[in-house]
Amino acid sequence: MTVSEIARIANGRMLNVKYDLPVRGIKIDSRNVEKGDLFIALKGKYKDGHDFIPQAIERGARVVISEKPMEGIPCIEVENSYIALMKLANFNRIQFNIPVIAVCGSTGKTTTKELIYSILKYHLGDVHKNFLTENNVVGVCKTLLGLKDYHKALVVELGSNAPGEIEMLSRIVRPTHALITNVKRVHLEGFGDIDGVAKEKLSVLNSLGSKDTFIWNVDDDNMARYIAESSINFKGKIVTFGRKNADFILLSVKGSTILVKHKVWGIKEFTLPVKGSFNAMNALAAIATASCVCKLSPYLVQRAFSSFNGLPLRMEERMFHDTKFYLDCYNSNPDAVKAAVDSICDMEKELIVVLGDMMELGEKGFSIYREVGSYLAKKKNIRFFIGFGNDMKYAVEEFKKYRKDAVFFDELKEVAEFLITENKMRIPVLVKGSRAMHMEKILEMMN
Repeated sequence: MTVSEIARIANGRMLNVKYDLPVRGIKIDSRNVEKGDLFIALKGKYKDGHDFIPQAIERGARVVISEKPMEGIPCIEVENSYIALMKLANFNRIQFNIPVIAVCGSTGKTTTKELIYSILKYHLGDVHKNFLTENNVVGVCKTLLGLKDYHKALVVELGSNAPGEIEMLSRIVRPTHALITNVKRVHLEGFGDIDGVAKEKLSVLNSLGSKDTFIWNVDDDNMARYIAESSINFKGKIVTFGRKNADFILLSVKGSTILVKHKVWGIKEFTLPVKGSFNAMNALAAIATASCVCKLSPYLVQRAFSSFNGLPLRMEERMFHDTKFYLDCYNSNPDAVKAAVDSICDMEKELIVVLGDMMELGEKGFSIYREVGSYLAKKKNIRFFIGFGNDMKYAVEEFKKYRKDAVFFDELKEVAEFLITENKMRIPVLVKGSRAMHMEKILEMMN
C-alpha cells in the first residue's frame, strides 16, 4: 500500500508527505521499525506511542499515524489510532480468500489454537496464527497485518474480558469458521454471570454467514442451555464434538491416549502431546475444527501432535530439587482449578496443591473461593493445600473445615520456603494461579 492508500483506508489526513511511496510494513513498536515502514502511535495504559515517534523516524519509518500533527514529520493524522489500526488490519484481511478460524472460549483457547495450527500445518503447509496469547485488539490486528500471499489458512484466538469485545474483533477478523471451546465462570466482574459469558462468546456468530461453520462442545451445559434459550439465528454449518451425540466423539481418555470416533474414520487412537485429561477435549476440538478446513489424515494428525512442543506455564512439567512440578500459571478460574486438580490426581497418587488468587470473579468471589476449598478437601490424593494472595485464604479456611492439611501465605517467598522445608518426601506439586500472581516465581525463589 502507498501512503495515500493508507490515509484513505484509515480516514486520515496526510501532513508533510512529499512523495506518495509504498510502505514496506506496519509496526506499532518503534523498536521493531525498519526502513520504509509505517509506524502507528498508540496510547497505552502506561506508555504513549506518540513519545516514540522520533525513535521510529530515526529507525527509518517512512510515515507515522498519529492523533496529532507532528511538525516536520511525514504523518497521517487520525482521530483515533486504534480505529486506524483496526481499519488497516481489516483491509488486509479481506484481501485473502482463505479459511480463517476464530478460536473463542473461556478456557483452553491458546492450547487449542496451537493444536489446530499444528494439524493444519501438516496438511496444508504455510498457516498463520497469532503469537501465543496476543488475542486482544492490538494482538489480533498485528496478526492480520502479518498475513502473506503464501498463507493457506489463518488460526486466530479472540479474547475478551468485557461485553462487546468478541463481536468487535470478529468484525475485524471476518472468520469463516468459529470454534467455542467452552463457557466457564471467567471475568465475571465484566460479564456479570455465566449467561453474560455465554452471550459474549457466542457473539462471534454474528460475523458468520450461511456458508460458514460453527464448531462447539455439546457437553458444555452452559453453552447448550444458552443456545436453547436464546434466539441465535445461525444458518451455516454446525460441527459438534463431545463425549456423546456429536460428530467427533471422545470415547475414552487413558493417560495421554484418547480414543476418537468419527463416521468416516471409525475409531482412532491418538497420543496427545499435552498433560491433563482436560486437554483431551482441547485436542478433540482441534481435530473437529481442522476437519472443517481440509480432509484430515489420522496419521498426519498424530504426526502433528508428536511434533507439538507444548506451551510454557500451561501444565508445564518441570523437575526441580528432585520434585516434579506441574506449572499451570497462565490463567485461573474455579472450573480450570478443578479440571487441573482432577487431571493431576489421575496421574499422581499424592499431590501438593499451591493456588494463587483467581482474578475478576465479581461479587460472588468469596463464595467461589470457598467452593474451591471444599472441592479440594474432598480429593483424597491431595496431601497438602497451600494458598497465596489476597483472597485464596477463603479457600484455605473452607478446606480446614474438613481437614487440617492447609496453610495460607501472603508472600511467594514464604510459599517457596515452606516447600523446601516441608516437602521432604518430594511429593509432586501443582502450582496454579492467574497470570498477575506470577506463581512460576516460586521455583526461582526455591533456587
